Amino acid sequence: MNKSQRRMLTEYLGECWHDIKEETYSCRKCGMSLSEIYSQPFTISDNRTFTTAQDMVDLVKKLEEKHDWHASLTSIYYGDKWEFSTIYLNDLSGFTVWLITEPARTCELIAEWMEAEHGR
Repeated sequence: MNKSQRRMLTEYLGECWHDIKEETYSCRKCGMSLSEIYSQPFTISDNRTFTTAQDMVDLVKKLEEKHDWHASLTSIYYGDKWEFSTIYLNDLSGFTVWLITEPARTCELIAEWMEAEHGR
């Protein structure tokens, strides 16, 4: 996933994509200090990486809240990224396992859907 996709997902969640000022070590947008940023539970860098299970869960909850979950899920299911075998053909449980076992992949697929669907 690239930086612009991570930024898009962060802003979709209603969070600040932090732009740190070197001279003050605080965000240019929200004013949060670097120590405040790093004290957030999901933070391992200045901004979300969308590689953790928590990132995926937060994103799915927001998609559901904004009524985008069904459309994104359908797009991923019928898209070309899901390399399903005949065992999983038309098997929603197999798709679900594939979807939730690699959070980084799922977040990236959602980002790709958002770019295609909303031109973000």
